Amino acid sequence: MNTKSLFVSALAVGLPLMAALAYDSSSYVQRGLIAQWDGIDNAGTGVHDSTTNIWKDLKGSLDMTLTAKGSWRGGNSLYVTGMGAQGASATPAYKTIEIVFKMTESTGRILFASGLQSRFVLFDAISNSSEKKVYFNAYGDNGNDKYFSWTPDSTTIHSAAATYTSDNNSVGGSHVKNAYFDAVSRNDGNNKNGWGTGDSKVAVGNRSNASGDAKYNWTGEIYAIRLYSEELTAWEIAANHAIDVARFIDNEPEPEYVQDGLIVQWDGVDNAGTGVHDPNAATWKNTAPDATAYDLTLTNSATWNAAGNALVVSGVSAVNANALPTYQTIEVVYKMTAKPGRILFNSGTQSRVIIFDSYDSSRNRLYFTGDTENDGSVQTKHIVRTFDANEICFDSAVYDGGDIVDGLFSDGRCVDDGTRANRWNPGEGVTIGGRVLTDNQYSWYGEVYAIRLYNRRLSKAELAHNNKIDRKRFTSLANYEGQDSLIALWDGEHNFIKDMEHNPSSPIWRDLKGDNVMTLSSNGSWNDAGNGLVVNGYSAYCSSLTNGYKTIEAAFNMTRGRIMVSGGNGTYKQLIVFDDYRKAMSAYFSGFKVGHKYVPCDTNAVRTLAATYADLNATATAVYGNGVLSTASGLTNDWSITEYAFSVGDRTADSGSTLKRPWYGEVYAIRIYDTELTAAQIAFNSALDRKRIAFGAKTVEWAGSNGDFSTKANWTGSATPRYMDKAVISSGTASVEEEVVGSLSLGADAVLSLAVPVDAGATPLTVLGGISAETGAGLQLDAKAFGKMHPLESITLVECEKDSTAALEALAANLSFVGIPRARQGTVAVVDGKKLVYTAPQKPGMCLIVR
Repeated sequence: MNTKSLFVSALAVGLPLMAALAYDSSSYVQRGLIAQWDGIDNAGTGVHDSTTNIWKDLKGSLDMTLTAKGSWRGGNSLYVTGMGAQGASATPAYKTIEIVFKMTESTGRILFASGLQSRFVLFDAISNSSEKKVYFNAYGDNGNDKYFSWTPDSTTIHSAAATYTSDNNSVGGSHVKNAYFDAVSRNDGNNKNGWGTGDSKVAVGNRSNASGDAKYNWTGEIYAIRLYSEELTAWEIAANHAIDVARFIDNEPEPEYVQDGLIVQWDGVDNAGTGVHDPNAATWKNTAPDATAYDLTLTNSATWNAAGNALVVSGVSAVNANALPTYQTIEVVYKMTAKPGRILFNSGTQSRVIIFDSYDSSRNRLYFTGDTENDGSVQTKHIVRTFDANEICFDSAVYDGGDIVDGLFSDGRCVDDGTRANRWNPGEGVTIGGRVLTDNQYSWYGEVYAIRLYNRRLSKAELAHNNKIDRKRFTSLANYEGQDSLIALWDGEHNFIKDMEHNPSSPIWRDLKGDNVMTLSSNGSWNDAGNGLVVNGYSAYCSSLTNGYKTIEAAFNMTRGRIMVSGGNGTYKQLIVFDDYRKAMSAYFSGFKVGHKYVPCDTNAVRTLAATYADLNATATAVYGNGVLSTASGLTNDWSITEYAFSVGDRTADSGSTLKRPWYGEVYAIRIYDTELTAAQIAFNSALDRKRIAFGAKTVEWAGSNGDFSTKANWTGSATPRYMDKAVISSGTASVEEEVVGSLSLGADAVLSLAVPVDAGATPLTVLGGISAETGAGLQLDAKAFGKMHPLESITLVECEKDSTAALEALAANLSFVGIPRARQGTVAVVDGKKLVYTAPQKPGMCLIVR
């Protein structure tokens, strides 16, 4: 099993910089830790020992000896079939217990027995159903031993924890105070029974020397057990659970860039080929698989930036005298810090150059050049970019079979802003920041985070995949403007613990800049994408932050409702209130009994909002939607706030009404500043939100009854759905050959038509956020490839990053064919909940090719 190292950035909270952080047995809360059994470090050497019959207590002397019922499995857990491990003595007194486990047989009873401590983790059936009650028991306590209900499954790893009112074991003297399941408080009821202790020894899988041994057997895997002499807080239990998730539960490997065809990769985080950044490296290693050449030697004009993830370029900064191999795709992650600047990357005799040219006083043209015909007959495509010295850019190009640029992509989107004649003499060798051995080097200034070269054309889906990883690795919370005045920061991707990423089980939302913790209510949950709080009315509450603020920024996706954010202390009354204004939803930034400025909004539209205040009692001086200043104003009203609190999804009190003003949607980030940010700073932060959190400006609705998915005229607003857009097809037939969308929703009258070209080499429709489909939505397959003489093949038609089993199964069940003889109609099946795969009908003697 893989243990997971999490890439982290230097956040805006003064954290030390780390390129990668690996959690081990010492990473857990240490306050009061008195006993610790750890599956990965089962022998106390830092790694798992599959040959030992001892499970070491890493914090004390309570080692457990394995019995014939216990064995090591997977290099991180103890497999138990009855009495699996036993200590020589009783446990010391403790007030908190945490256990990470997988229960493989639903008939089991005792997972952990504490001997004379008289405490058990005990499973019991609920009315002979498939559910179990999990009890954290204290000896002789006939009414205060908490339990939670749970349905066991044999494949899922869980964590369970409990705190006790005291650490003694006298009858009635210690009660279970709180029980937790996967770090969520779960006090479903009380157990009115006393479980006998057995003998004085600690045991796993049963208790020893007690009647009915077989009855109390437990079967499953134990990953970790921790005992504390102190009562851990809900925050500390959740922090430990987050580490357990990283070490034991989240076994997905870190996403990696497309490897097929990768011939050169320079990467700022792994600049020396050792897996981490080396700030003293004099070369920039080519870290592509089996790379043997093309390392770049730094010149005296090059340094590594303080963040440890980019090369600071000041002129010609990195050189390799050799010519590059032929490549058909190039991807570049960079920040241009000075204008003018010309050549970012020069491929030497490959005749390919990334060059910037002035478009106007505030913008540049970015050319990915190809062949250098002196007669100007070869036209080179370009991207127009607004110059911003703080913006990290993600740009790429693909080439045809020769040297001609065939497609440009910016921030994962296909763009084509124009062409011009190409006459750039390439110079020699490979350089970054200029070219060498020419009369004019055309120096460039900025930071280069990564460059990747492929010997083939990457598809749109592959480019979008790589871009998503780049954004995750190279943009961070520290990139936002206004760090000095930032007083509170809630962020969906970093919702829980400062040096980790998203924790979907977190019952709280940590303020990454201060101590303003928001507690989730039963109406709040984390979305599947791991970057937003799902708000269903009153969803999160913070009892502090009552001193007002002068700038607020929020990134969200609204479906309906009234109050998104409220903050006040009886004097300050600052809210974001949504109202049906002339049948169009608007967002009002409320102040104190004055006219409120507003921003027109759309439901189901993902956007950013911001407002600045001149003083703490005033109305907003300026409001912004998606970084653009709004000039609308109106609605004089006093939205009273009667509590000293800050909340999301409603206000905490509403005099004279039991119905408050609930709001529904997803909140990705909230930032609060004690100064007024400038319009430029707000625009930049809005752009970074959309780039980092990966959403587009609005939902794109299908406008045509039938037609090509890629034709702008078929979508509202003449916008073709591209990477990061949410596409909604309510009716009609949308045909797709190759496309990438953020998420796709199909109505009951909609048909998704998927075409497979003659060479059967289709790039699947890639849906990053998953597909949803109403009952009746259909799938139409036009498999031109499967003619009479074509070999049989199995081809992925749709590929989702998120589990979309239900929607894909619904589409597969409502399948029709176009242009395929009935005798040649194949089958469509859902694979792994994420792929929709077509398989042609099998015939004897024909080959099945799986793509």
